[in-house]
Amino acid sequence: MLYLRKIKQMLKNHKKVGKKFIAPINYCFQDKGLNVKYHWTSYELMRVPEIIWIDIISEGLGNIAASSLFSEISVIVNKYDKPFFLFNDCFRKISDKSIKEIQNCNEFKSRREEVKHLLSSFLRLYPNNPLTRIIEPTHPHNTDFVSEIRQIMFKLNNRSSKRCIVSLAHIAYSAALGGCTKLPPNLSEPSIILNYPNIPNHEKIASTLRMVSNALFSIKNKNSTNAWNKHFWSINQKYSNWKVKNIIEIN
Repeated sequence: MLYLRKIKQMLKNHKKVGKKFIAPINYCFQDKGLNVKYHWTSYELMRVPEIIWIDIISEGLGNIAASSLFSEISVIVNKYDKPFFLFNDCFRKISDKSIKEIQNCNEFKSRREEVKHLLSSFLRLYPNNPLTRIIEPTHPHNTDFVSEIRQIMFKLNNRSSKRCIVSLAHIAYSAALGGCTKLPPNLSEPSIILNYPNIPNHEKIASTLRMVSNALFSIKNKNSTNAWNKHFWSINQKYSNWKVKNIIEIN
């Protein structure tokens, strides 16, 4: 009986659809009118390539400056191309109007040269990157950048690392500012991420951010060809002897 009471307590906020119980973090998107279908995707192979650019900008500009830039981009694009998230491939389908407004906004213009410098090797290495729609690389990529990308992948593959959690937080908070979702109460203060993992309930916060990003990624994947993902991995195999098993390894 005690076991059954615990099960009922765990499921009290879930929504029953047929014989399945759907967790609140999942059905909240359907309740907002978004047609979300959830399916398994490989984190290492599919989602990490989508957040590399976020990590590069965060590490280069600092989290606060990066957050201001990402938020401005999200607010602008969601005026014309909602729903929009910060995943790399999302820039493939945004309108020319969104691109023009991003390039002309004060936040982007004040950071343009810094962003160019930070992303230039990344964009040169992957010439079909959708991000080239908003910023052009300024110099040839450094051959050492291939190994640098590998190291970034290793760090982001650690799903509890600060690098990973901060990148997911940028996606979640930008989506909320863009009007695409509402965040759970334990994520109400963006500043808590700055001190991660030295914060109360850091494991629960990390888990919540992963769930939010998973849901947003599922929305992005609707009617998506994943062209960026295919391009990313084809280039990696071209420039080095990268194998899938080498990239999935977590330090």
